[in-house]
This record gives sequence, C-alpha cells and structure tokens, in this order.
Amino acid sequence: MGESSRRVLEVVMQSEQHEPADQRPQRPDMVPSPKASDADRDQALERLRDAFADGRLTEEELDQRSRAALTSRTAADLERLLADLPVTPRPPAAPAAGEDRPVRLTLGIIGDRERRWRWRIARRSTAIAVFGACRLDLRGAKLSAPVTTITAIGVMGGFDVVVPPGVRVESSEYGVFCGTESSIPEQDLPADAPVLRLRVIGLLSWAATKPRFLRELRD
Repeated sequence: MGESSRRVLEVVMQSEQHEPADQRPQRPDMVPSPKASDADRDQALERLRDAFADGRLTEEELDQRSRAALTSRTAADLERLLADLPVTPRPPAAPAAGEDRPVRLTLGIIGDRERRWRWRIARRSTAIAVFGACRLDLRGAKLSAPVTTITAIGVMGGFDVVVPPGVRVESSEYGVFCGTESSIPEQDLPADAPVLRLRVIGLLSWAATKPRFLRELRD
C-alpha cells in the first residue's frame, strides 16, 4: 500500500471512531425489517392457502404457518414463512366449463357430500343434509366476498366446516334440537378479517366449525 493510500485509510478510520454511532451507516443485515401490516398478513395467508390447495403444504404445515403469519410483526417474519414457496404460483390448468363457478348449493341426501381442495364458494351458499352430512373444507377454497354466509338446512343431518386461520366465525341455529359447536382456537384478528356466518336451520341437526377434520386430527 502506498503512503498516500495509507494516509487516506488512517483518516477514514479516525473519522469513523469520532463519528456518533447513530450517524454511522448501518450494514444491510443490521437494517430493521419494516413492520408488517394487516394487508401483508392477509396476502401471506392467501399464498399459504394457495400452496395448500396445490399440495405444497400439508394440513399441519398450513395450520402452523398460518397461525405464525397472524402473529408476525415484521415483513421478514412473513418472508421466512414463505421462503420455500414460489414467489409467483404456477397458474392452475384452465378449469372445465362451469368448474370455477361459485358453489351455491351442496347436497348430502342419505349420504355424505364433501368439498375440499381448490374450489370457490359463493357469497351466499346453502348446504342441505337429510339423513346425511355435508363436509366443507374452506382451507383451499376461494372466498367470493369479505363476508361468506352458509345456510345449513338439515333433517337429522350434520355439517362439518373446516375454517382456515384468519377467518372470523359467527354461528347461529334455528329449529328443534339443533346445535352448533366450534373447536377453533381464539384468534386476535383485525377488524377487516374475512367473516364466515354459519346459520343452521332444521330438525335434529348439528354443525361444527373446526381447524381440521376429525380424522386428520386422529392421524
């Protein structure tokens, strides 16, 4: 190193020593991550649900990451949850005619009917169970509106509704020997979080909202 270069280096080092710490430029890895907004968390939840519908995440991974996203405080926290997922998901194959239409009716007549994986639920949807059951998995479903209302009409019927983290649930029942129950953990959700309204109408019928199907919890 030449004499002139050595002098320049000494001057720089001396100026850094006398420069206040709060005025020194921060290293890139020391710059704090921006705070995450409610919109950031909502977008992360949407990507996680898409990944689940595509088969990239298991039920347990979706549940764990979604709950972590709800409590993430910074953008870096959210980025870590999405690090192994594609930034731009591969567009799904073109659906068959009518396949992407919002589902407005689900029937479980003397048997069970199940909807899960990738499907779209209408803003107002009706499920009818007569001596049967309807099982609706909303974890991979596309919600058509901020508020989704499911009217469950049953005669000795049952309804299982799997709700992803980040969705607020409101339930009510009308009829004879009808009931609702929920096993969804408490969540601290923003005021504009998606809402699911479940209304049960019927005779000797019940409806349950849960984070996973019972058989998955057993596995």
